[in-house]
Amino acid sequence: MMDMVTSIRLSFPIILSRTLTLLVLIVGAPPARAGEAYQVATISSLLAGVYDGDTTVDEMLRHGDFGLGTFNGVDGEMMVLDGRVYRGTTDGRAHLVARSEPTPFAVVVDFHPQASMPIAAGQSLQQLQAPFDARPYSASRVLAVRINGHFQSI
Repeated sequence: MMDMVTSIRLSFPIILSRTLTLLVLIVGAPPARAGEAYQVATISSLLAGVYDGDTTVDEMLRHGDFGLGTFNGVDGEMMVLDGRVYRGTTDGRAHLVARSEPTPFAVVVDFHPQASMPIAAGQSLQQLQAPFDARPYSASRVLAVRINGHFQSI
């Protein structure tokens, strides 16, 4: 009888750990911390023709509120701004997207700017990029830039 009790006690932590693992998988991954980027797949997989994914916009938004990506079938450009997800279409419009929409590729961050600066009107893209390109390069650093303004064309 004592052996039976001992075996139950020994197997309890195994059962408990499997239950906890399942709970973690069901709940999903924790949100990204400041300074981290969350990426759905790689750009290489997208370029190799993997155009369908199973990560939803809802899951992606648990990790960040600012970023870029695409949708299944490469059906438009994904723009994530202030926790809202838009689909840029070929007619130049941006449409709000349902949280159930899947994505094969996206990169988001929990956006908290560390600095801001004014930008003069009428700059070329090269002029606009110059201050960011002048920053020290690091292969392990992600630079997220948000530019607010009115544009004649993009």
